[in-house]
Amino acid sequence: MSKTHRRLLPTGLLAALVLALAGPALAEPVDIHLTSLADWEQAQFLPVVEWNEGLEGLHPGQEDAFRPSQLFLLDELVTPEGDVDPHPGLLMSWGDPGDTGEIIAAWDLVLPEDPDFTGMCITLTAWPRSGMTSISFSLRDVNGVMKGWRSPVGAGGLPPDVATTLTVAASGGPGQAGATGYWDGGIDLTQVVSFEFDESGVAQGGIPLPNNLPGFVGQWNYWHDILVFPCPVAGGLEHFDCYMVNENTAMPPTVVSLVDQFTAEDGVVVGKAREICTPADKNGEGVANPTDHLVCYDVFSTRKVNLDVLVGNQFGEQELRVKWKIKRLCVPSVKEVIP
Repeated sequence: MSKTHRRLLPTGLLAALVLALAGPALAEPVDIHLTSLADWEQAQFLPVVEWNEGLEGLHPGQEDAFRPSQLFLLDELVTPEGDVDPHPGLLMSWGDPGDTGEIIAAWDLVLPEDPDFTGMCITLTAWPRSGMTSISFSLRDVNGVMKGWRSPVGAGGLPPDVATTLTVAASGGPGQAGATGYWDGGIDLTQVVSFEFDESGVAQGGIPLPNNLPGFVGQWNYWHDILVFPCPVAGGLEHFDCYMVNENTAMPPTVVSLVDQFTAEDGVVVGKAREICTPADKNGEGVANPTDHLVCYDVFSTRKVNLDVLVGNQFGEQELRVKWKIKRLCVPSVKEVIP
């Protein structure tokens, strides 16, 4: 059962956003990752209390459906039905037990600086509650101009009552992350000061909040794992899906010399093929080189490695222990499916 559930109020945070909006443009490196509870505790949030340009762009003519939100920091999500999402994140609730029809709310993540988002991608994970109709993600620049995408929930869209990870390119256009709505007021991507997350759903007549939080509302939604990273470059390294294989045609053992960043070794025996890796379109980011494949072979090495490394990618930073010996040699390959 989750123990952390703090209501986050706008006191002090609204002033922080005003200062951010008024500050000069800074060409700072983009370093935004909200994956751990400590990350979320250090971040700045505030509920959106007024209808704005971005909401109108994504939900035209629905200002009467807008409701201010309440924010709760959770170390995990435990729904009233007993479903669990173990990731730390932010719960947004909105509406009253007596609400009916469509209701909309939003919250802002204030960025520590106003970094340049040119060429950057953003990954975010949302848990839409049953009865939700859409979730949206927007960027706001130093002048208050916004750009965003609205993705449907339900049939043909994101599944309700389960976490879904979405990825958008800041400079991209309509259709990203399955979006059916899109708005760009002419944003300056070199001076982004905040993200905005909004949700639209049918009021549920007074539903209980997750994590045994007191009170009843019209709707709620949960967000976690927000990461910013350079978008994949055409012609760059692909993502790969790797499949186990059996050898229908045996290849004779081969002896090679291998040199990498961890070790160097002569007389390494290459054995059977074990996996084939095919380029993968992850989260709609595309595939630059669909013909590039890898075939991975057993390697019989004798030199052992034992060291720690820090890696970083769009899932975050992670410390890894590199241990034992070389296990696989993956070779660039061409592939043809045999009828």
